[in-house]
Amino acid sequence: MTDRAQADVVVIGGGPTGVAAAASARAASGGSARVVLVDGGAHGPRPVAGRPVAALLREAAAAGLGWDAARTAARAALADAGTPGAAVLDGIRVVLGRASLAGRGTVEVERAGADAAGGPLRIATKRVVLATGSAPALPDVTGLVDTRYVTPDTLLDVTDLPPTVAVVGAGRRGVALAQALARFGVTVTLVDAEERVLPLLDADVSATIEAALRKDGVRLLLGSPVVKVAPTLDDGAWVGTEAGSDVAAELLVVATGRRPDLAGLDLPSAGVTVGKAGAVTVDDRLRTSEPTVLAAGPVAGRRPDLGMARLAGANAVARLRAARWTPEPLVLSVQTHPAVAVVGIGESAAGRTEGALVHELVGSSGLVRVVVSGGREPRVLGATVVTTGAADAAAVAALLIAGGLPAQRLTDLAEPGTALATLAAALARPGRRPGTAVRSAG
Repeated sequence: MTDRAQADVVVIGGGPTGVAAAASARAASGGSARVVLVDGGAHGPRPVAGRPVAALLREAAAAGLGWDAARTAARAALADAGTPGAAVLDGIRVVLGRASLAGRGTVEVERAGADAAGGPLRIATKRVVLATGSAPALPDVTGLVDTRYVTPDTLLDVTDLPPTVAVVGAGRRGVALAQALARFGVTVTLVDAEERVLPLLDADVSATIEAALRKDGVRLLLGSPVVKVAPTLDDGAWVGTEAGSDVAAELLVVATGRRPDLAGLDLPSAGVTVGKAGAVTVDDRLRTSEPTVLAAGPVAGRRPDLGMARLAGANAVARLRAARWTPEPLVLSVQTHPAVAVVGIGESAAGRTEGALVHELVGSSGLVRVVVSGGREPRVLGATVVTTGAADAAAVAALLIAGGLPAQRLTDLAEPGTALATLAAALARPGRRPGTAVRSAG
């Protein structure tokens, strides 16, 4: 028998985006809104994203842990990071299960986990917020469905790390995992169709990380797409590329990016349109083609953004006109050693920005690059950091970009040894036009 319930807002997705949207809806209504959070995960809502698996594994390898101990420690760290405090979900009903839209104003939940005994639940609601996040994007490669493989999401399910590993995908997840696995003493081959790793970043950043990968023993097989995959007799994988360079490995890791997770939502039943890129289409108030359904984060074709999630939750209970969403700069990090973090524009984009100047500090310890606008009071347009503590330094730059603050504020506020000081040291170097010769720090 199907249970029935009523809500003002149903948020589908129990990750950090969903939790932020649900909490925002509750707060924006002054605590009066009936908010239901539907979480399809096995462990309940996760208000804080866990650290990337690659970083956890690399640290475990540095501590001398074997694979079994490393994966156990990584799993424990991820579980601890996702445990919500009671205040985060205060006043919000949490339902465990898989949700789908059943026409306008109705959500059906096939309850699971601790709630499974209650059977199906049908919720009548005024608004729905989609916050289901992303899932691994698998390449359309012949033979993949017949071959054993793991993704970054399932790597920790591997009980025994074999001597040979092939990683397909040289984006930020692929390169970080390739390096981390190599530090356990196994032979890793990184394969990608692009000519360089991290192809969306500046070329010298790619070169720095390629050198670090080779130092750790990672074999790079770049510049030729994978055209076929087949299982081997030892339950491993044979990977064939267009250029004819083949790889045989006992473990295949597919790290070719992420896609919006729309599985099971039945969006057409509620009139919600999905764009060509596979993401839900939203307007500047985060409403989908069905105005009673909003969306935030990867499901809407954006990177995880808690500010976007909070606005979606607030707009779901707005009594008057909903607020417009203005994208804010987000830090893109790569969990390699050295670490990489980028926010705003880099060298190549600076070349297309009139009046932009590049300040940088290049040395044996890494690279710090700050792009600023022209004029009498330059403002920060972007930062690229390749060194220890990269994410912290880029986060400071993100705040300056979001606030439109003068670049000089970095120098005014910097304390020795801080992330601010790292960026300020780069700004103290003479500026150059994008694309001109790099000045070494000596």
